[in-house]
Amino acid sequence: MKVFITLAAAIILHGIFIYYVLFKLPMREQKAPQYMDVTLITQPADKKP
Repeated sequence: MKVFITLAAAIILHGIFIYYVLFKLPMREQKAPQYMDVTLITQPADKKP
């Protein structure tokens, strides 16, 4: 009898886990990330960019 209860609980928990992994709610729209331009210089320069 304990085996059937354990098996039923395992099936239910796996079903819930699979449901939440496969059927996620859509996320709210996020703001676009801010980008920063980077200048790489291999030689020392006389004046700053």
